[in-house]
Amino acid sequence: MKVPIFIEASALRVLVLGGGSEAEKKARRFLSHGSSVTVYSLEFTGWLQEAGRSGALRLIRGDVRDRAAVSALIGEHDLVIYTVPGLPEEEEFAARECESRRRICILSTNAERTMAAMPIETRGAGMRIAVFSGGRSTLVAEMVADEIARCLSGRRDLEVLLEAMGRAKELLKRSVPDHRARMALYRELLGDRRLRELAARGDLEGAIRRAEEFAAEAGARTST
Repeated sequence: MKVPIFIEASALRVLVLGGGSEAEKKARRFLSHGSSVTVYSLEFTGWLQEAGRSGALRLIRGDVRDRAAVSALIGEHDLVIYTVPGLPEEEEFAARECESRRRICILSTNAERTMAAMPIETRGAGMRIAVFSGGRSTLVAEMVADEIARCLSGRRDLEVLLEAMGRAKELLKRSVPDHRARMALYRELLGDRRLRELAARGDLEGAIRRAEEFAAEAGARTST
């Protein structure tokens, strides 16, 4: 059973096995998040070739069936993405190598076998939202992501609440050391009528002021 998780990608060394359209899609996504990307394949899409020439990523020409080369590359990277269809034995080899070397492995060719998966991502109300179909249909996942984004479009109240709660969290971490006490305070603030009214009006400045007032009051209460 896979657990949803967001991982910091800017320091990741990513190896993409394969140079087709799927490899390009994965390389683009990780590059956009600051990862260092290497693509290993006999052939590359035009975009990958251009990205390689510009130095945006590293291209290595080679055959995924060269297990010694693949094994060595896996050892040099943190996350491995396998995208080559029609070679189940090489897919399995890459998966086993990742497991034995404790590397994160994404098999674009095998949703059931893959160690990790890349969900469809959308944004709404100031938040990032991931949609995962378990490999059954990326197209349906995209439809669901679009529907979520549509439902959240224009929800200024949620954006205001998010910013105000974030400000309160920042302040309460300084003044209330007990995390259990802070959790109770977060819930209390989220239910605060004044804060909700300000959020409903889309008053970001007022909501942040209310969060700051609440944090100051809560800090004074817990210190006595």
